[in-house]
Amino acid sequence: MGILDSIKKSLKQQKKSLEQQIEEAKRTVHLTYLGGHPDISSSMPIRLKRENDNLNLYRYGGYGGEKFLTNIPLSAIKSVQFQRAGSRSLGKAAAGAIGGGILLGPLGLIVGGALGGKKKDESVIVVTIQHDSMELQILFGSITGKKGIIERKYSKFVQLIKP
Repeated sequence: MGILDSIKKSLKQQKKSLEQQIEEAKRTVHLTYLGGHPDISSSMPIRLKRENDNLNLYRYGGYGGEKFLTNIPLSAIKSVQFQRAGSRSLGKAAAGAIGGGILLGPLGLIVGGALGGKKKDESVIVVTIQHDSMELQILFGSITGKKGIIERKYSKFVQLIKP
């Protein structure tokens, strides 16, 4: 029975660790910081984590690993908005049209242009905060530009800052 007891104990520890990771994920959102906060100088991938009554911002990735950047008291957040934006690459559309036209003729020209000029999602999350005596707008987005990512992360962000 010694082996069975140690297996049960190991499984309980793994379950507890997994539950902790799930709870941690509920309190965390990964985004790209685009600008607006005076304590952060450049755009970078960040992790926003709710800890007590603060929203802590951490830089993640790169050689230095994770690094604390700043915190925003939840009481300082005045509003959170999702702003939809997108763009098409005309160069890629033209290249796709030319390639499609060469391979498949007139129909390939149309299809190649449509596929080559895929729309890139440039939507952002705008967080308005009170910082000292100023009202600031902090922008968060996504590096990938894949459609719908920021919208989903916006929903998670809103849940994260709810009391």
